[in-house]
Amino acid sequence: TTYLNFIATHDGIGLRPLEGLIPEENVNRLVERMHDRGGFVTMRDAGDRQRPYEINVALYSAFDESLPAYLAAHTLLLSFQGMPALYIHSLLATTNDLDLVEQTGRTRSINRGHWQMDALEARLADPESPQAQMLAHCRRVMACREAQPALNPESEQAVSPGPPGVFLLRRNCPTQSLVIAASVVDTPQEVPLHGTGLPTGRFEDRLTGNQVELGETLALAPYEVLWLDVTVASSGGD
Repeated sequence: TTYLNFIATHDGIGLRPLEGLIPEENVNRLVERMHDRGGFVTMRDAGDRQRPYEINVALYSAFDESLPAYLAAHTLLLSFQGMPALYIHSLLATTNDLDLVEQTGRTRSINRGHWQMDALEARLADPESPQAQMLAHCRRVMACREAQPALNPESEQAVSPGPPGVFLLRRNCPTQSLVIAASVVDTPQEVPLHGTGLPTGRFEDRLTGNQVELGETLALAPYEVLWLDVTVASSGGD
């Protein structure tokens, strides 16, 4: 058995798992943002009041059609321990289908749109389209993932402490150690690494082949995700 990791399905985005983990005001802010981006939110009876239960929105619309953030989220999804699952409309960067909601009377239909084959083929043939860029990105990242022993579904995983604006993850197996560093903000940042337990030195980013410096800080571009191979440093007893 292993984890099955996904960001979206044909149903809505459930909010109940956030209860007790995320402050209520943050959940309400998320709900407001999804309303602003054309989504719907179903409510549940919590006795004293109505509380948000599920967000209905196409994932690409939920990201406000920000392709850099959208690609970064899926790269991070492909970094986690377990098996990734990609809903077809997430893979194709489909936007909200409000016409289908009106036709069916169901808010979940917003993320169940129908592509016409000729229209989809035209989008995929255009390298500048979100659909073509998303599909090409996922193919490249998945191919890279298959070549990393540390990203085997059963390889170890540990979240490293980090400042706001960045997510740090370690994936380890006997033959490889990776540091996953992901920017979750739309501005460049110099991430302080003191207290994170990460090794220092120059390491290869497996996603690009570039050498990246880990020192007192780590420079990250907006929504940049790195797969840093720190195997040598880890085996040396950092």
